[in-house]
Amino acid sequence: MSKIHKSLMIVTLFFLSGLAGCTSNDESNGDPANDYYNENRELQQQIADLRVNNTLLEAEKSTLTEENNRLQDEIDQLTVDYNDALIQLSNITQTRDNYAQELENCEGNNSDLETQIIQLNFQISSINATVDQLNNALNENLSEQQNLESQINSLNILINDYQVQLSNANDQLSELSNRTNSQLSLLHHTPNVQQIGSCPESNPPTTIFQTGFDDGSGGATADDGVLEFNEIIDELYECDINDGDKIVVKDINPSGDSEPMEFITFQNKVLFSADDGIHGRELWISDGTLDGTQMVKNINTGNSDSYPGNFTIFDGLLYFTAFTQSLGTELWVTDGSEEGTVLVKDIWQGISSGYVGYLTTIGDKIYFAGNDGLNGNEPWISNGTSSGTNMIKDINTDFDTENNIGNGSISSGSKANIFFQYDGMVYFTAFTSASGAEPWVTDGTKENTNIFIDVYPGSESSQTLIHYSGQFLGSQTHLFYSANDSLWSYNSVSGSIEIDDGNYFDYFTIHQNGFYYMKNGLEMKKSDGTVAGTITIYSATSAYSCYNQYSDTYPGAFMNDLVSTGNHLLFGSSKLSSGSTSSNHQPWYELFISDGTTQNTDLMHDLYITGSVGTTMPQYQCQRRSSYPHNFNVFADGWVSFDVKNSYGSLEATYVTNGINYLTSFDRINMEFVKLDNTIFYSENGELNFDYIS
Repeated sequence: MSKIHKSLMIVTLFFLSGLAGCTSNDESNGDPANDYYNENRELQQQIADLRVNNTLLEAEKSTLTEENNRLQDEIDQLTVDYNDALIQLSNITQTRDNYAQELENCEGNNSDLETQIIQLNFQISSINATVDQLNNALNENLSEQQNLESQINSLNILINDYQVQLSNANDQLSELSNRTNSQLSLLHHTPNVQQIGSCPESNPPTTIFQTGFDDGSGGATADDGVLEFNEIIDELYECDINDGDKIVVKDINPSGDSEPMEFITFQNKVLFSADDGIHGRELWISDGTLDGTQMVKNINTGNSDSYPGNFTIFDGLLYFTAFTQSLGTELWVTDGSEEGTVLVKDIWQGISSGYVGYLTTIGDKIYFAGNDGLNGNEPWISNGTSSGTNMIKDINTDFDTENNIGNGSISSGSKANIFFQYDGMVYFTAFTSASGAEPWVTDGTKENTNIFIDVYPGSESSQTLIHYSGQFLGSQTHLFYSANDSLWSYNSVSGSIEIDDGNYFDYFTIHQNGFYYMKNGLEMKKSDGTVAGTITIYSATSAYSCYNQYSDTYPGAFMNDLVSTGNHLLFGSSKLSSGSTSSNHQPWYELFISDGTTQNTDLMHDLYITGSVGTTMPQYQCQRRSSYPHNFNVFADGWVSFDVKNSYGSLEATYVTNGINYLTSFDRINMEFVKLDNTIFYSENGELNFDYIS
C-alpha cells in the first residue's frame, strides 16, 4: 500500500468516528456531561491518532524528499552523460564519415584486406594451437624433469655406495695382486685363437712373458734365473706393438696401394676412404684390428669410385659427400654400418652433382654450400633429413640458369663458403654482382640472411675473400675476420672495426682465450679486438739470405703455421744466431714454442735432418741447414704433427709432439693422420698403418 493511500484511510477513519459520535448523541437519553466527556475522550483519541499519523507522514515526507534529491542527482548526471554522449556521437559520426571516406577511397583494396584478416585469424588460431601444444609439452617436460631429478638423486646415492664398494674392491684387488705377483712363475697360460688372431696382418703375436719352473728340466741349469726351453711350461702372447713401431693394420689392396685418406674418428673407430682394387674408392672403417677393418658400403656399385669426403659429425652420425653414377655427388649419412649408410638428399635432381662442399656442423644444424642446378652455388642448411635439407637463400640472383645448367660449376651462384658460428649467428663469405665477395651472416632463415659488411664498397670484392676464401674466428669477446688485406674485429657494442692492415693474415688461433695470428709471414701478433690492444709478440729475424718459397725472393726472414696445443703455441720461424755472417747463410729455420708472451717465445728444438751440404740454393728455406717445420696438424687432445725437411728436400720426416715431447715416427711428409687415444692412424706405403705414442 502506498503512502498516499495510507493517508486517505486515516482521514476516512477520522470522518467515520465523527459520524459515530453524532449518532450516539441523538440516541442518548442520559447525562449530557457524561456524553460530552465521552465525546471529548473520543476526540482526544483521534487527536492522538492524528499526531501519530502526522509523525508518520513527516517521516514519509523526509524519505520522499531524499528520494527526490537522489533522483535529481541522477537526472543531473544523466544530463552530463547525455551531453558527453552527444559529443562522442558527434566525434564518432565524424570518425565514421572519415572511415567511410577512407573506405570509399580503399574500396578496391577491401577484398585484399578481408583476405588478409582471414589469413591472420587463421595464423592466430594456428599459433594459439601451437602455444597450447607447447604448454602441454612444457608441462610434460617439467614433470619428466622432476622425475629425472628424483632418479638422479637416487643414482647419486647409488654412485656413492658404489664408490665405497669400489674403494673396498680396489683394496682387495691390490692385496690379491700382491699375492698373485709373488707366485707368477706358477701360472699356467694357454693363448687362445682369438688372442693370436686379433693381431694385425703382418704383425704376429709376440711373447711378453714365459711361465715355468727354473728346476733344470731337460738338462737345463737349475736355479740360474733363466727359463730355458725345456723349463718353459707356457707363454703369454701379445701383438707386437711397442712405442715407435709402425704397424700395418691391413693390406686393403693386395694388388696395389689402397691409399687411405680423409681420416676421421667416429664412435671410437676411424672412418676413411680407400681403394681395395675391387670396389673402387669407398668408405671404410677400422678399430685397429684385422677383422675390424672393413668397407662400410660400396656406394657407387661396381668398381667405380664414390670418392667419400667432406666428413662432419652431426647428432651422433657422420655426414659426407659421395658420388654415384645415377645421382652424381650428393649428401650422404652413415652410422658406420652398411644398412645405415644412405642418401640424405639428391640436391641436384638426376645424374648431375649437387656440388656439396664446406660441410660444417653448427649447433643443431649442418651448414654447407650446394647447387640445385637452378640457383648456382648457394648456402644450404640441413637437420639431417631429406625434408629438412634446403637452400637458405638465393643470394646471387643474377645467376644465369640458361648458361649454367648442364655444367653447374661450384663457382657459380654466390660462391658461398667457410661457415663459422659466433654469438648465435653463422658467418660466411658470398658473392653478388652488386657487392662482390663479402662477409655475410645468417641465422638459418631466408629473411635473416644478409650481407654483414661491405668491406670494399660497391661491386668490387674484398680481395682477401677472393684469394684466400676469408677466415673467421671468434674469441670470448670478438669475432675476427680478414678481408681486403685487413684484419677486422666485431662485437655488438663496437661493431666492425679495422684493427690491422698488411698484405695478408693467416693462421688464426685461439690460445688461452687470446686471439693470435700471423701477419705477412713475418710477425706473430695478439689482439683483444681493439687497435690499441693489437700487439706484436714475435718477429722473424732478418738475415743475409733466406729463401721464400711463396715469392721466389730472399727477404731474410720468414714465419709460417701457428697452432695451439695445451699450454703452448707452436710455429716455424727463422732466427738469427750469434756469429751470423753472409758466408754461413744464417739464420736457421726451426720449430718455435711460445706461451703467448714475448719473453717466453723462442726456439723449441733444432730438428734438422743430417744430410750433405751442397752449393745449390735451397728450395724451401734458409740455405743454412734448417728443418723447415710446416704443415702443422692439431689432434683433438692437443698433440700436433708437422713435417720437416733438410736444405734440399731430399731427407724428410714427420714429427708428432704434445709441446713437451716429440716423436719422429714417419719417414715421409704430406701424410694424413687421425689420433684415437694413444694410436695414430695414417697412410704409409699405400696402406693403412697405425703407431702407438706415449
